[in-house]
Amino acid sequence: MLVNTNVLPIEITFDEDTRTEYEYDVTEYSKDEYIEKLAKDNEELNTELTDAQLALCELYEMLL
Repeated sequence: MLVNTNVLPIEITFDEDTRTEYEYDVTEYSKDEYIEKLAKDNEELNTELTDAQLALCELYEMLL
């Protein structure tokens, strides 16, 4: 599995013709590594979501 990250557009001018190309980093994962990465990313997102929900509850309680 190839995963592209840090994608940046680059404007290239050649003979008065300008076009957009992209630079990026490529990481190759095995199937098991990729599944592990997705699980870790999902866990981090769940933690962030829980933190945001707790912060919203605190704000709501302050407003009451």
